[in-house]
Amino acid sequence: MPNEISATQLEMMRAGARNAVRNCMAVSGHDRVFVISDDETQAIGRLLYEAALETGAPATLHLLEEYGERPIVERQLGPEHGVAAEAPGRSEGAGAERQEEAQSVREASGSTAVPARLRGQLASFQPTVTLYAAASRPGELPFRMELRGLLLQEFHVRHGHMPGITPRLMLEGMRADYDAVANITQRVYDIVRVARSIGVTTPDGTDLTAEFDPALRWVPCTGKYSLPGQWGNLPEGETFTCPRTVDGTMVVHLLGDYFSAKYGVLPRPLAITIRGGLATDVEELASEYRSGAAVGGTKGAGRAIADELQAYLDSTPNGRRAGEFAIGTNVSLSALSGNLLQDEKIPGLHIAFGDPYPAETGARWTSKVHVDAIATDCTIMVDGQALMRDGQFVDGAIRSRP
Repeated sequence: MPNEISATQLEMMRAGARNAVRNCMAVSGHDRVFVISDDETQAIGRLLYEAALETGAPATLHLLEEYGERPIVERQLGPEHGVAAEAPGRSEGAGAERQEEAQSVREASGSTAVPARLRGQLASFQPTVTLYAAASRPGELPFRMELRGLLLQEFHVRHGHMPGITPRLMLEGMRADYDAVANITQRVYDIVRVARSIGVTTPDGTDLTAEFDPALRWVPCTGKYSLPGQWGNLPEGETFTCPRTVDGTMVVHLLGDYFSAKYGVLPRPLAITIRGGLATDVEELASEYRSGAAVGGTKGAGRAIADELQAYLDSTPNGRRAGEFAIGTNVSLSALSGNLLQDEKIPGLHIAFGDPYPAETGARWTSKVHVDAIATDCTIMVDGQALMRDGQFVDGAIRSRP
């Protein structure tokens, strides 16, 4: 636990852990709770573990370092090990064909990313609820995706996913009123799920239009997961889909995957050019102003990050493809924290390049990367009707505060 955390803040974090366990995951004494954490995040993992015990549920806590060096990456299987299906979606049952195909591919290649010891501990404990609270590492996305598949498809758990969780997020996003978050998320979902096109602009230069295929599903991420096979990121509050196409420019202040932990809020925003649903170019934002305020950071500081992002997207097929189009709905949040796990839930737009969560959205392609990009102070027009102006939901469309 960081030295600057006071006793009062620790108790506030404990309240966030109780909110996650009791309200978001609906844990009771009838459950069995398996918490996965790591050396860096184990204080939060322990708070979650203790909150689970308070409900009367049997609980256990394990650290990723028990299973080998980080990052945990795909490795070859011996004949004595089983294979887990890869299921990047957020609920059981959807996309079963895709999940079975992923399992067949892994069986044929003889590889897995989930350590055998972890698989054995899960099989022995037979959890009904799992919580993953650990720092993100470059290259671990396939492990997390495969682990979710194992948890949802083999063990049928309710799963709370918290990669990159920090004390600040436990103090802020995890202390939100998730009944209110669920309500507002459902109302936004009801509006956008029938959208043909959505336009987004921001004061600092975002200007893009996304079009949607009615055959691809929107997913409401409410933060309330009470049924077997359900999962979500925590903190929560968004609705997302895979867009048919996106065209325009997106000005980005935060990136996901390992970029979030490495850079936080970007020293200078990036401008991503999107054509036909592909990120064709990434540049440091040329403008000297952002939402009426001077842009911080040394000019040129974003160039290296832009090059790093493009190299990462190019490292695997479909990395530049817009796989997720999402609207944040957690109205208890407003300021960027520098952590993607929370900041993508701020009311506004984020687009992820790479994997489209096919099991949830119905998309028929995959990628080994998934890098979110966050815009700020968004004005969002759904089929020509205003849903949000300058980061606030429009009265008459949806209240900006529950």
